[in-house]
Amino acid sequence: MAQNNNQILNVQPHSEDAEQAVLGSMLSSKEAVSKALQWLTPIHFYKDAHGKILSTMIYLFNNGEPIDNVSVIDVLKKNKELKQVGGAYYITGLVESVPTTAHVERYAKIVLEKALLRKLIHLSNEIAKEAYDDTKDVGEILDTVEKSIFQITQNQLKGGFEHIDPILQDAFEKLDKISSHKGTVIGIPSGLLDLDEMTSGFHNGDLIIVAGRPS
Repeated sequence: MAQNNNQILNVQPHSEDAEQAVLGSMLSSKEAVSKALQWLTPIHFYKDAHGKILSTMIYLFNNGEPIDNVSVIDVLKKNKELKQVGGAYYITGLVESVPTTAHVERYAKIVLEKALLRKLIHLSNEIAKEAYDDTKDVGEILDTVEKSIFQITQNQLKGGFEHIDPILQDAFEKLDKISSHKGTVIGIPSGLLDLDEMTSGFHNGDLIIVAGRPS
């Protein structure tokens, strides 16, 4: 029983179903391709075969070629990687593993979350090794940990691209509001005339630092 528990603990976080769903969605929908690539790169996949398949899709995407079963299988065959990823049968089976391509971003987020967890596990192991090394300075270890954590947080979940229509609409509404407003202060006045003239008043989301040289 203890051996089985150790085997379970040694299996790193991953979701094969989510990885297959992402790839299957990309094979089925052109729109799903652009959505998935906003979140993922080949290194985010736990299975090497899935990473190779995504690399092939990225190659086709960058060259403006269609991404489907035929194209992906052809490139993998030319690169002598088709057998490594499970053969043509596995590629065609990916499409059948997708419940719906509309949820591709959700599948991609699951894959990304698991990849971040694996990075944290790797980092924690490295920290433990550093901590057991008596020759290491504590300050150096903390600096290394801080830099590593920062690098991981840079890859945290980020929002996808937004369609330009609502952004333009919001910008036009703000411009219309400004043009119809009398006076230079369109936000919340500070009471300092010179400052209000420079900032047009305080607005939501602004961070304004007022500083001056000492006398």
